[in-house]
Amino acid sequence: MEYVQSLARPPLSRWVRAFWMLRSVGGGAGAAESVFPDGCVEIVLNLGDPFLHVPSSGTPAAQPAAMLVGPTTRPMRIAPSGAVDVVGIRFEPHGAPLGLQLPSEGLVDRALPLAEVAALRVGEWLERLAASGDWRSRFRMLERELGAVLDVRRSDPLVEAASGIIGRSGGRVTVDRLSHALGVRPRRLERKFRAHVGMAPKKLCRITRFQRLLGELESGTLAGAAARCGYADQAHLTRDFRDFGGMTPAAFRNGDDVLPRLFAGRSVGD
Repeated sequence: MEYVQSLARPPLSRWVRAFWMLRSVGGGAGAAESVFPDGCVEIVLNLGDPFLHVPSSGTPAAQPAAMLVGPTTRPMRIAPSGAVDVVGIRFEPHGAPLGLQLPSEGLVDRALPLAEVAALRVGEWLERLAASGDWRSRFRMLERELGAVLDVRRSDPLVEAASGIIGRSGGRVTVDRLSHALGVRPRRLERKFRAHVGMAPKKLCRITRFQRLLGELESGTLAGAAARCGYADQAHLTRDFRDFGGMTPAAFRNGDDVLPRLFAGRSVGD
């Protein structure tokens, strides 16, 4: 797999974290792999063969070519059915696509056809992306389109500030400290988060720390990565890995799943 990610530029970067592209060098069906939670809503635009959602029980089902995903709180198993050419837009936790017909709480752990929940020119986007295989051109096109349709008036300043603190701390902040820093009661902050992010701030902190851990694992030992990310002990780390990865840390390190490693990768310059 070839994965490219580029951070969004101002002013869009206030609500959008990154644009990404995933392509296969060859093609053909592949084994199911897990995609881990990152606390973000994503728009996923598939220009290749369908990906299959592979549930723990039941029959695999083809995902739509254009869909809205998340925010997720548990791993999602997916498998390519052939050629892979996917472009994604990853929003900040506080920057869920504006113009949705569902509240953020209604999106948690769901993947929905994009045309059903957002007033976007989905068909036109797919055509224009298919006409250009260059990731820079694709990202800039999506950047222009999003800049024209996002209704920034729906952004909540309190949730935006809290989300920023969580991100900058790598999830190493308690809800009490977060509330104190923002001058609000924890219950008010939680209500705001559930309405605008879809989950409680404590869960977003855990997911943010878990994602930071995945990145740290690529360049060091498990014990060192755990210490840098603020895990209290091995039991604490294992619990989060089971909750968000569906496996133990050892199983992840010894496994060969590509997608969670790619999505935890660094951005490229452009």
